Amino acid sequence: MFSRVGSAAGPGSRAHTAASERRLRYAFCVSGIVLAGLTVLICTSPAFAVDDWKFSLTPYIWLPTIKGQLNFDVPTGGPGSPNVEAGPSDYLSDINSALMLAGEARMGRWSLLGDLIYLDIDGAKARTVSVNLPGGGTVPVIDTGSETSLRGTLVTLAPGYSVYSTPLANMDVFGGLRYLTVKAVVDWRINAAVGAFPATGSTEQDRHITDGKIGVRSQFFLILVLDMR
Repeated sequence: MFSRVGSAAGPGSRAHTAASERRLRYAFCVSGIVLAGLTVLICTSPAFAVDDWKFSLTPYIWLPTIKGQLNFDVPTGGPGSPNVEAGPSDYLSDINSALMLAGEARMGRWSLLGDLIYLDIDGAKARTVSVNLPGGGTVPVIDTGSETSLRGTLVTLAPGYSVYSTPLANMDVFGGLRYLTVKAVVDWRINAAVGAFPATGSTEQDRHITDGKIGVRSQFFLILVLDMR
């Protein structure tokens, strides 16, 4: 910041100050143009001009609606198993831990995409709707306050190839694998026992699922030019 010393400023000094302020504004304008020019140069440099690997890692937040039906197998010799509906509900207060990361490694037109989602939910509200009987068949029940806990990891890994590229946009096609592991724990509470199946209890089960994934990914770049006049 600038301060003026003295109170008796003549016309010459005011003209000098105004000229200095104009030069200062002009210097800022030139700096802004140079900085904007550098940004444009960076954005418009030839795509894939460097043959070195480039890496990026981005944490993100995704708040999905969790809704599903948990069908537990009847254990050998067991009295039965519950069928439970989970969600949708306000599960944010039930999250113990969560991690969401997206990563990319790129060299030339080739890329390797990765994504990791880990979620640990404890004590979410659920509803036991029926009980599977050992000999087959189900019996409807009335829920009195069941809860479920879910712990899952979803990993995606997919190589990709750029089929279209300009300074302002590019498009990749990719294909890979997605692996999901989920552990569900249910603490059921129903209005009454169903045969040998108790009115309260707990059970858990794991699932591991692997499937393929293909898709198209596009990126668009926006250039912001500031007019510092």
